[in-house]
Amino acid sequence: MGLLAEAGALSERIVGTRRAIHRHPEIGFNEERTSALVAERLGELGVEFAKMAGTGLVATIRPDLGASAVALRADMDAIPVPEETGFDFASEVEGISHACGHDSHVAMLLAAAELILAHAEELEHPVKLLFQPAEEVVPGGARKMIEEGCLEGVAEIHGIHVNPDHLTGELGVRVGPMMAAMDSFALTVTGRGGHGAMPHQTRDPVHASARVITALQQISSRRVDPLDPVVVSVCAVHGGNAFNVIPDKVEMKGTCRTLSASLHEKLPGMIEEVATRAAQACGCEAELGLDRGTPVLENERGSYEKLTGRFRSLGGTVHEIQPTMGGEDFAYYLQKVPGAFAFLGVGGDGSVDRAKLHSGRLNIDEEALPLGAALLASMALAPALELVE
Repeated sequence: MGLLAEAGALSERIVGTRRAIHRHPEIGFNEERTSALVAERLGELGVEFAKMAGTGLVATIRPDLGASAVALRADMDAIPVPEETGFDFASEVEGISHACGHDSHVAMLLAAAELILAHAEELEHPVKLLFQPAEEVVPGGARKMIEEGCLEGVAEIHGIHVNPDHLTGELGVRVGPMMAAMDSFALTVTGRGGHGAMPHQTRDPVHASARVITALQQISSRRVDPLDPVVVSVCAVHGGNAFNVIPDKVEMKGTCRTLSASLHEKLPGMIEEVATRAAQACGCEAELGLDRGTPVLENERGSYEKLTGRFRSLGGTVHEIQPTMGGEDFAYYLQKVPGAFAFLGVGGDGSVDRAKLHSGRLNIDEEALPLGAALLASMALAPALELVE
């Protein structure tokens, strides 16, 4: 029996695990129930593991084989999005759901562990399984996992993320920069408030904020090479509470993203300069606060070729995708060791509207999960065995 068929035999268990996690979603660094489920399953499999980064776990298969381990990662956290699917296994936690599919990631990696254990005598190196908390929390749980030693002895790392934009049987991936560096920022524009009927007696921070927002959009067209992708989005604006009172200040929050490591370093300075000057032109002041998010996610060529080669050997189709301005803290691992990250298609045959990632209506094709489990296991096992027979 080939690895894909072995994964198919675990289909009911994979789906059951995914649904059990799906019913009880947990926000980043609070994945207590999910972590306990993983620990219980690993214990049943007889796999050594250690707690890390609070709710995270790191399990090792065949540590006796020495260093140069291959690491496989699954993130565990949910997001504050109310579920709207109506499934009988829908979230039982108000306002929180697995709308990004991380429940599937955990289920696939646990199944991959079972597949690897079935062929443990054929392994040529140790395998580390990283069950990571808080991917959705800036700057993400990956950095804390690394700080606590999850990559010790690791020579290569791989991860996959379900994506309904790709059909079942497809893998979306590319060499080099694939996902953006992502930061969050807060801008406070301060002026002098007063009566809305006499704006000339104020230094209106609302008017100044409008100028600031408009000016920030010119960074991508006037301050940065138009061939170098950059996004600066103001996503929240709060100021005042009365229809006829100009407030003293306006607070804004937003995100800035780029596919360039060098621009990632320069962009906050550009935002601060543009915002300050636009505010000053209106007699106001602007103050920038920045929270560094994730670096650029860059797939190493050798690891990319290994991942895509194994996927094709499992009967899948690989699609070279365009970079996305979405962020992913798997990028921290790839800064330390070679590896690759890809999107696993869970869109079925395309005949059903499965919504998008981060939608409360996300509806993944669970029939894709055994393929994902087989792919993860193959990164540790092949070419030691047949993938398809």
